Amino acid sequence: MSGTYNGVKAHILSVNPLGAYIPCFAHSLNLVGANAVDCCPVTVQFFYVVQRVYTFFSASTHRWSILVIALDKQAPVPKKLSDTHWSCHADATSALRKGFKRVLYALEQITGDPEEKQITRQEAKGLSSEFHKLETGILITLWDTVLQRFKNTSKALQCATLDLNNAVSLLNSLQDFVSSLRSEFDDFEEQGKELSETNTYEEDTRRKRKRKKQFDESSSGETEIAGKEKFRVEVFLRIIDQLNTALVCRVSAYEDVSSKFGFLCKVMTMDRNSLQHHCDLLVNHYPSDIETSFSDEMIHFASYAAANINDFHSRKENQECSTELIIYRMLLQHELKEVFPNVEIAYRLYLCLMVSNCSGERSFSKLRLIKNETRSKMKEQHLNMLSLMYIETSIMRELNFQDVVRNFANQKARKVKFLK
Repeated sequence: MSGTYNGVKAHILSVNPLGAYIPCFAHSLNLVGANAVDCCPVTVQFFYVVQRVYTFFSASTHRWSILVIALDKQAPVPKKLSDTHWSCHADATSALRKGFKRVLYALEQITGDPEEKQITRQEAKGLSSEFHKLETGILITLWDTVLQRFKNTSKALQCATLDLNNAVSLLNSLQDFVSSLRSEFDDFEEQGKELSETNTYEEDTRRKRKRKKQFDESSSGETEIAGKEKFRVEVFLRIIDQLNTALVCRVSAYEDVSSKFGFLCKVMTMDRNSLQHHCDLLVNHYPSDIETSFSDEMIHFASYAAANINDFHSRKENQECSTELIIYRMLLQHELKEVFPNVEIAYRLYLCLMVSNCSGERSFSKLRLIKNETRSKMKEQHLNMLSLMYIETSIMRELNFQDVVRNFANQKARKVKFLK
């Protein structure tokens, strides 16, 4: 897609050099999480344990019933991980954190049951030993905190009405949140101790390996790092730094477009010189679309918008809209397109920029549900109609089908009335 030479981006730019390539915000955020999970073996092992918990209980209805009884509707059941849907990671860590003690109780119950198979008891014993590690408790609290923010941000980035400036602000705020966690290790450690009910790191319980010294070495002892400091440096900080670095890299991909159109949301509060500078940059980038008088138009329009924008903000249909969209609607409804033609073009260019393609991909993914093995002989017209119904589900749910069903039943009814 983004290939420099043979990708779709390269082919579009060869036809129109002014085309702006914007990677999907939601997909970029998923890649940030995927890279962070693979940053060190400890995190890979942690999510492997999370998946094993789900696999162990879901593989047997008997074990699943033991888990459900132990949870007693006080916590969600363990969730399955997914390589593509990163919200599943957030749901899995959240479920495990909320039901940590109850899941551990179910594992210990299976371990101590002599009627269970030995392989089942050993597997439950291995999982329960993972739950008793302080490192597991810390990672559960850390990843639950991070992934909940990622999940909510990803949902917002998938909104069809989200604009570029707000999307960039969301990613920047998420990066600030992740950076702030770097100094919160002690808090995560306390929460991990409360979950795992242990104060000892696994590194501190291992036997220290003594290396044989050579004859020419000094007698001074080797430097030893405590388990807490080693886990903080090699795991905790590594996860935070990987997330922070990946977010900075992803945000930088939108800096070029954001620097051109970022001022459109704050034209009413900018000073004259700054507003004129940003307008000139946009004119230089789109010389064939926007005229050189754009800066004078925008200064004039900024004064007009400041006096009338409050009326549009208070309207019900504009309460969930961005500032740029409200300004553009005001331009059209007040019939100011001829008064501020270049301003209208600038806002139209900005509002046409795609932030996410998730809604479009969902529409295509519906075809796999429609065109299945039982509908292999479906004709194109029928397939198109069903696809349209699936894509426009929100509209379909608002329709009343009672009259349609009644008319269809009357036309297809075989019962004939001979007497009135």
